Amino acid sequence: MASPPSNFSLFVLFLFFHCSFSMAVTTNAASQLINQVCSRTQNPDFCVRTLTSDPGANTADLKGLDHISLSLTLVTATETKRFIQASLENVTDSGVKQVLDHCNINYAGSVYALGLAITNLEGNLYHEVVVYTNVALENANDCNRVIKQGPPPPGLQDKNTEMLQFTDISVAIVAPGAANANLTTLASFSLKSTYAAVATTDGFLAALLRNVTDPRVKQVVTHCRTNYDGSILPLQTAITSLDEGHFDDVSFNVNQGLTNINDCDRVIKVGPPPPGLPEKSTHVVQLVDISGVISVMLLHQ
Repeated sequence: MASPPSNFSLFVLFLFFHCSFSMAVTTNAASQLINQVCSRTQNPDFCVRTLTSDPGANTADLKGLDHISLSLTLVTATETKRFIQASLENVTDSGVKQVLDHCNINYAGSVYALGLAITNLEGNLYHEVVVYTNVALENANDCNRVIKQGPPPPGLQDKNTEMLQFTDISVAIVAPGAANANLTTLASFSLKSTYAAVATTDGFLAALLRNVTDPRVKQVVTHCRTNYDGSILPLQTAITSLDEGHFDDVSFNVNQGLTNINDCDRVIKVGPPPPGLPEKSTHVVQLVDISGVISVMLLHQ
C-alpha cells in the first residue's frame, strides 16, 4: 500500500486546488461576479463582452452564468460544425480535407458534450458538467493542433480560436465548483476530468492509427492505443468504487491507469513521437498523477 502523503504533499495539493478552483464572491453584485469569473480566463475582455451580451447576466448567479456561457458555446460549436461541413462540400485539396474531416469529428463531439453539459447543469449534476465541458475543450484543442499542422482550411482557425475562448469561459465558471468540496468530491472531480482526457486521447490515437504511414510511428501509436484502452476500464471502475465508498479499489484502479499512461509516455520518449501525442500524454499524466495523490489521501483521511 502506498505510504501516506507528506505534509508538504498535502500543502502542495491544497495550493493546487485553492489556486485552480477558488473563487470567493464577496458581493451579490452580478457585475463583480462576472469580473471574478472573467479574471480567470485567457481573454477577460472577451469574457465580459460575451457574458454581458445576454440580458440575463445582470441578475444571474454562478449557475445562471454557466448556463449562459454553455448555451453561447453550444451555438458557436454548432455554427462552426456547419461551417466545416459546408467547407467539405467544396474542398479540393486533400490535405485541407483531412484537416476538415478531423475537426468535423471534434466538433460533433463538442456539440454532443455541450448539450449534455447543459442538461446536467439543469439537473444540478455539477461534476458531470465539469466533465462534459472539458470534453468540449479537449476537442477544440485537438482541432487547433490539427489546424496548426496544416494546411489550414480558410476561415477555420479564426472560428476555432473563438470556440476556444468560449470554452475557456465555461471552464472558468465550472472549475470553481470544487472550491468548497470535501475530499471525496474533489476525487470525483479529478477522476472524471482524468477519464474525459483519457477517452479523448484514446479517440485521437484511434484516428491517428488510421492515417499513420511511418512503421516506427505506427508502432508507438499501437502501443499507446493498447495503454489507453487498458486505462479506460480501471478509471471507470475507480469512479464507481468512489461512489460506493470503496477507497482501496479507487487507489488500486487509479494506479493501474497510471501505470498504463506512464508506459505510453515512456514509449513516446523512445520515439519517434507521433505528432501531437507528447503534449496530450503529458497532460493526461498530470491529471492521473493528481488523481493518484487524492486516492492515497482518501485511504488516510
